[in-house]
Amino acid sequence: ILVSLRHGQLGEDQVAAHWDFDLLEGLGGWQAGGCQIAHAKVNITTLWCHQFRNVAVLKKLSNRSIPVQGNMQALHPIIYTCTVVILLCLFSAIITYILKHNTIRISRKNWHMLLNLWFHISMTCAVFAGGINRTE
Repeated sequence: ILVSLRHGQLGEDQVAAHWDFDLLEGLGGWQAGGCQIAHAKVNITTLWCHQFRNVAVLKKLSNRSIPVQGNMQALHPIIYTCTVVILLCLFSAIITYILKHNTIRISRKNWHMLLNLWFHISMTCAVFAGGINRTE
């Protein structure tokens, strides 16, 4: 069986391996053998395997960090700005409801749903904006 795998990162010492479910007391692990590398190019490796199973090309990655492209750094201010705009709109909706709650007719179930929606949107924005720098 021939299997072609595409990979994005460069590495050294490529080894064809398959997943053995019996290793590590049933937890499984990669095991070399059963497959051989037939052809290797920069981003595609073709394996020749004896059986059809879960296969991979294991390789040693360099310790160099991949440089962040300039357009990724430019997105951070945009993300923070949009998060602030979303939160301002959310808080203006909350304040409007607080000030005009007598004239707005809403059932208890819908009020509960609205509170949950406001809470979860604000938490999602806060967690996303707080974790955007923690992607390494």
